[in-house]
Amino acid sequence: MEAQLFLTINRKNTGKEWNKSISAALNANPAISSVLVIETNENNEVQVNINYNIQMGSVDYIEQIIRNSGAFLTGLNIHLPAQISGTADPYGASAIALPLQDELGKIDGITGISISSGGVIKLEMDVAVSNKELKLEEMLNAIAILRSGAKKS
Repeated sequence: MEAQLFLTINRKNTGKEWNKSISAALNANPAISSVLVIETNENNEVQVNINYNIQMGSVDYIEQIIRNSGAFLTGLNIHLPAQISGTADPYGASAIALPLQDELGKIDGITGISISSGGVIKLEMDVAVSNKELKLEEMLNAIAILRSGAKKS
């Protein structure tokens, strides 16, 4: 199942060569299906959009590739597909929006939660969280429990 990562990265002296090398390093990961690097702004920030298989890939590994390039994350947004929310229409998204925000809001490191009318769950994660993959698993488990109607123990 593919998710999307929207990363804000800070690195001095970014440019076309760095963009090419980070794209190649990320694309070498078999869990990643596409990478789009958007040029640097005046604050030395680069936007990187990644589509990756959440069963195969690791957000922590992706972050390590970025660190190895001499850069660091300043923003991390994750978009989970409608298959995870279990709804793809505005009524279903509206029905689960508040319970979803309540459950996921309890997880340390989650700083923003929303769901689109098409059922895409949009999460903002604190970049200071050390084990991002563990937090993502915790989120996916909370969503599964919420979808099943069971109470979290």
